[in-house]
Amino acid sequence: MNGQTVHDCIVRCVRSRLPVYATFDDQLETLPCLANSECLVLIAIGRFPTVHWTLLCCKGDTSFYFDSLAKAVSKQLTSLLDSSFRSWSRLSRPIQSEEGTACGNFCIYACLQLLACEGDFDRLEEKLLRAFSGDRRINDCLVSKFVKDCFKA
Repeated sequence: MNGQTVHDCIVRCVRSRLPVYATFDDQLETLPCLANSECLVLIAIGRFPTVHWTLLCCKGDTSFYFDSLAKAVSKQLTSLLDSSFRSWSRLSRPIQSEEGTACGNFCIYACLQLLACEGDFDRLEEKLLRAFSGDRRINDCLVSKFVKDCFKA
C-alpha cells in the first residue's frame, strides 16, 4: 500500500477529529511542535520501494509509537519523543511477519482501534496484542482483508 493511500485511509478514519501528518524518519524535525498536541503522524522508515510504515499517536504530554514489527526505535525518534513528551510507549511485541508487506494496513487498523479506545494508549496496546495471534503471517492476511473490507469504494 503506498503512502498516499495509507494517509488517505487514516484521514478518513479520524474524520477531521485529529490532524494527520506524514513524514520520513529522517525529516522528523520538519513536523510542527508535537508537545501538548493531539495528532497522528504517519512515519515512513527507509526509502521507496522498501518503506516501512509506522504511526505516532500524540495526546497531550504522552504518545504511543506503533510499529507492527516492534523494532527498536531510532536514536533520532527517541530523542524527539523524549524531548516532546513526558512519557511515551510503544508496541511491546511484533504482530506483523518480517517478510510481510501489510505495515500500512496495520497502521490503519491501529488508528481505528485508537479511536475505539478514545485515546487510551494502554487500552490500545492491549487491544492490538489481543486482536492478533502469534502466527504473524496469518495476522498479515487478516489485517489486509479487514482494511480492504472497511475501505471498499
